[in-house]
This record gives sequence, C-alpha cells and structure tokens, in this order.
Amino acid sequence: MPHFDREGRPRRHDAQKWFSLLSLPKFIEYFISVDHFPGWRRHLSWAKHDGKSLREHMTQRFASNMVFMSLLLSAEIAVLFSPSAPADTMRERLKNSEYDTVDFYAGLALSMSIFLSLSALVATFTAWAIISSISDSNAHCILRSSIGLHATQLPSRLIVSAIGAFLIWNILFLFILLPKVWAIIVTVMACTLYMYIVSIYSALGRLVMFTKAMAGEPIFKKDEEESLPPYDLYTTLLEKAQKEKKRSPNVMLFYRTRDGDTANGHTGGESVRNYDEENSSLFQREAAQDSNINMSPRSIISNPPQN
Repeated sequence: MPHFDREGRPRRHDAQKWFSLLSLPKFIEYFISVDHFPGWRRHLSWAKHDGKSLREHMTQRFASNMVFMSLLLSAEIAVLFSPSAPADTMRERLKNSEYDTVDFYAGLALSMSIFLSLSALVATFTAWAIISSISDSNAHCILRSSIGLHATQLPSRLIVSAIGAFLIWNILFLFILLPKVWAIIVTVMACTLYMYIVSIYSALGRLVMFTKAMAGEPIFKKDEEESLPPYDLYTTLLEKAQKEKKRSPNVMLFYRTRDGDTANGHTGGESVRNYDEENSSLFQREAAQDSNINMSPRSIISNPPQN
C-alpha cells in the first residue's frame, strides 16, 4: 500500500480510499494494464483535439515499443541458441518431442514468444510508418475510425501476448533450474509483484480516463488545485472518477462539456436531457455496429441495420 501523508487521519480511512482506487479497473486490468485496451485508444483519440499531438503521441508510443520489443526479442533468441547445458537439454527434448518434460514446454513457450515478439515488431514498425504519414488535419478522422482504432491496437495486443509468453517460459525455466519449493516461492513473488505493478497503473489509467486528464482543459481551477494538499487532490480526483464510472458515458460525448448548450442559450435542463438522449443513441448505434461484425454478409443484406 502506498504511503500517504497521514495528517491525523485514521489508517482505516487510507485503506478504504486505496481499495476504492483499485475498484476502478476491470478484473482483466489487474493482469493487463489499461493502456493496452481499446478503451484507452478511444479516450485518447477523442480527448486530443489537436491532430498533431494525437499523431505524435501514437508515434512516440510506437517508438518506445520498438525499443522494448527489440530488447525482448534479442534476449529470447540468445536463450534459444545459448550453448549452456539447460538450453542444450531443452533443444534436445524439443527435437525428440518429449512431451512429458518441463523442458519441452519451456522450449515451446520460448519459440512462441520469439514468434510473437517478431510479429509485434513488424506490426509496430508498419503502424509507425503509416500513422506518421497522416497529416495533422486528418489525424482524427483516421485514428477515430474503426480501422484506425484496430490498427493502433494490434501492436499492443501482440506485445501483451509476447510478454505473457515471455513470463511463461521464464517461470518454466525456474522449475528446471531451481528446487521445486524455491521455484514456487520465486514464481509467487514474481506474479505478485507483476500484479501489483499492473494494478497500480491500471488504476491510475482509469483515473486519468474518468477525470478527463487526457484533454487539454484543466480538471481544477488553478487556485483550487494549488490550495489542495496531495491527499486531498487524490481523494477529489477519485470521487470524480467514481462518479463518471457510474455514469458510463459514451466516449464521443465524454469530452464535450455538458454546459456547452447552456452557453449557447439553452437551459441547463435541456442541455442535460439532450446529452443523455444523444448518449443513449450513440450506445445503441455502437451496439448495432458491433453485432453486425459477427453477422454473415447475407444476413446483413437481408436485414440491414435501421438508422
């Protein structure tokens, strides 16, 4: 549990806030950080009103992924072709198809990890080249489209798969090299640390998403932000995030101000009502599009979606 400046608060209060923060991510986001999911890309695409900043953020992410995956791939190839005794045994048992040995499955996981790392490199390099060529004025329409979201998400999916395979063959090698008890202890410690890291950043990512921290507009007024101590900033942000999580707004409307219509002469009630109606309409349209993805072409022709 992170350390907060207590300022006279009971320890129980800190624990409650901490568990409230960890309730923001979905269950799967305790194992895979939130920035690898489509929702993160959608928020990013709609929060950045400047096409240049959106494109540059994407390409910077691809650049860091290229470096990371290159290091991972080089380490995996070095292990596969290592002249060490464990690697020799692994290759021999792979060759002889000795399915009842841990070495065989360690080698299989290592081979899959190399394939996935190489695929992630190819996808990332290609996405980087194509997306960097998009002009500032057209970045939003391309990257907000279904194909744009899928293309930017594909490298992340491959990277997550490669990391998963990397962890698997490393754990299997622990059971090859260490006594079983120590292998279990190290595995539990490693998995616990991994989940702690992922859950922390998934919670922070959800906090960023639900508080509109990706957008250019400040969350607080400057004087309000400067008057709040760190813990009060944290609790206020958490309350905002929990409120938005319950509302579950559509991303397309999430970064529009609900007071915009009031500024244009509409009443506050009309603004909220129009917002909620449009939010519901967008959810229905997205659900219809998602259902059509799994329909056969003949079904779509005979039963076209109703607008």
